Amino acid sequence: MKYWLVKQEPEKYPWSQFVKDRGTYWDGVRNYQARNNLRAMAKRDLVLYYHSVSEKAVVGVAKVTREAYPDPTAKEGD
Repeated sequence: MKYWLVKQEPEKYPWSQFVKDRGTYWDGVRNYQARNNLRAMAKRDLVLYYHSVSEKAVVGVAKVTREAYPDPTAKEGD
């Protein structure tokens, strides 16, 4: 099992909404390093959910529930 850090602006998608939604998916990630890290996540890995910008703190821990799949918003495969 690995541990990952994902960042999200709390004004756009706060931890409280993630909990209410009971999870989410990340699409539209175009930064190569971030995209490659998302692809490397495996089922049951743990994810530290970090609020960036205003709060700057880890606010929760989540678990990866599905292996990576192609981003439907990507053009030409990425």
